[in-house]
Amino acid sequence: MKIAHVLSSLHTGGAERVAHLIVERLVRMGHELVVISLEEFTDGPLRADFEAAGARVLLVPKRRGGFDRTLSARLLAELVRQIGRAHV
Repeated sequence: MKIAHVLSSLHTGGAERVAHLIVERLVRMGHELVVISLEEFTDGPLRADFEAAGARVLLVPKRRGGFDRTLSARLLAELVRQIGRAHV
């Protein structure tokens, strides 16, 4: 199964640590994982950990300055590109 996790960043916060544990387990079970960061830079401390666990790390940055009207469309486009239209 192809699975994507969308995270606000790749820093060592609670959600990111839980996502890392889930990614590790799902990769061991044979699933294909993609981690998408909404942060402008993907060099957060957990990037290497996600990659070492077997996930691809991608960037769909949220634009600065409040609400990003384009984020949903850009995220959907990346999910379709990475996972496939039939699975989104």
